[in-house]
Amino acid sequence: MNELQELLKNDVSKAVEKFVEIANSTVDTFTLSSLTNIGEEIAKKVDGHSKGRVLGTLGNIYYSLGRYEDAEKAYLDTLNLYLDLSKKDEKYMYYLAGVLFNLGNLYQVRRRYEDAEKAYRDAINVLEHVNAEKELAAVLVSLGILYAKVGHSTNAENVLKKAFEIKRKYVRSKDDLRELGMILNNIAAIYLEEGRNDEARILLERALEVFEKYGFIEEMASVLHNLSSLLDDEEGEKIIRRLEGIERGLSPDLRAKIKYSSAKIAERKGDFSKAANYYLDAACLAFIAYRNYGQGSVNFIHCFDKAKKLGMDEADAIKTAILRFYFGANVELESESRAGSLITRALSGEDIKLEGDTLLDE
Repeated sequence: MNELQELLKNDVSKAVEKFVEIANSTVDTFTLSSLTNIGEEIAKKVDGHSKGRVLGTLGNIYYSLGRYEDAEKAYLDTLNLYLDLSKKDEKYMYYLAGVLFNLGNLYQVRRRYEDAEKAYRDAINVLEHVNAEKELAAVLVSLGILYAKVGHSTNAENVLKKAFEIKRKYVRSKDDLRELGMILNNIAAIYLEEGRNDEARILLERALEVFEKYGFIEEMASVLHNLSSLLDDEEGEKIIRRLEGIERGLSPDLRAKIKYSSAKIAERKGDFSKAANYYLDAACLAFIAYRNYGQGSVNFIHCFDKAKKLGMDEADAIKTAILRFYFGANVELESESRAGSLITRALSGEDIKLEGDTLLDE
């Protein structure tokens, strides 16, 4: 960071390159947070394409940090800059499409689905105008996922199939194969929703072969979870048990799905105490996925209710806290339970020290 500060004083063009390099090579939130102030200073000292690169990178940093309003402003500033540059030279239309794509992803996470669709459609139009077919696939995938999320399954299937046909022309690496496999997984998820189980299984098995061969753990877990729903109880349970062994390294959304499946298995077997714990875990993970990433595949309210119904009284306190303090619902937080008491005390400013790892540890 000191080197970047020195470059900012002595050679701003090199500072731009170093800023983009650091931002693109780190996921550490402290480093990213430190970069924002420097990036804002660099942006004031440059113009043209250099300014666009800095602003766009700032947007990406803000997005990663969950500072969505700042990300939107940075992306819109970048968009306006590249709109002007593209009028003078069409080579900047690639960057125009890129910032539209980023805006679409931002709007999708914030559940502004109409804005997201428009941004994706605008990006597609730009890429088609400059005959950038290779870059088109990623935008189509995001648009297909959006359509699936809002229940437009026919549009989702068509868009994802188009993305697959484009992507398969440009396979050069394992990562390209991974992206192809995930497109198949996404199409299969649509088929599962529509009850087209045989078609779904074919695609899932094709994707699974790739992921297992090249060791793509997150993607393999997603496919296995989808595949488990097509198997009989015994075989499906074997897959869920396998996923439980690796779930801690997975995304919150996928972990929520696995916990939810584990809860249903435990409930089916009559182990209601274990089922309640699984439902509570699923609820908390699903809420994190919803809050941080805009993902909503597992209904966390339903999971809290199931945990409560199966005897987990703490679940109701946590659900009520989320409804009241995140969604602004006019509900009262009961402080009689341990979780409710801890939440109430923490919100009043008291320094809470937990003896275990979570609110629910005894």
